[in-house]
Amino acid sequence: MARLTTDKNDKWIIFNVGVGSWYIRQRYGPYVRGKDYHSIKFKKVKQPQPAHFMYSNTLPKGLYAVRVKDVGALQIKTTDNEPVLVSVDAYSHDNHLRKSILSKPPDWLKNKGNKREQEGYLRKVVRMLINHPFKYTPVNGADVYFIALDDDKF
Repeated sequence: MARLTTDKNDKWIIFNVGVGSWYIRQRYGPYVRGKDYHSIKFKKVKQPQPAHFMYSNTLPKGLYAVRVKDVGALQIKTTDNEPVLVSVDAYSHDNHLRKSILSKPPDWLKNKGNKREQEGYLRKVVRMLINHPFKYTPVNGADVYFIALDDDKF
């Protein structure tokens, strides 16, 4: 991770491919900041978001880091004959989900009024996450750093 801290202006997106956050915390705990178990952010690395977990049948297990400015383009693929994960969470039934969005409400929720009115609104709606397969095209010459994490060997 030392190379990710060389330029203090760089922000990094980190992809966690095929290894659970519990394993990263267990193996690299001193380098991970924050208490939220599934939110992996590394000390001294500017990450606008926690590491993104993804599965891959072709990429080796590990951490991949790319500069935000070098991310390139993500193109959503069609869903014909490909699996798409859809999950629906009810704010009314998930206290953790409701409290987490109320702690930092987005603009669409702030427009609903004060905290009490926001919570009342959330109890009537659901969150739907739709995962699509995508194709990633990096910027030419982008540096992508890789740290192998093969938990099958430990």
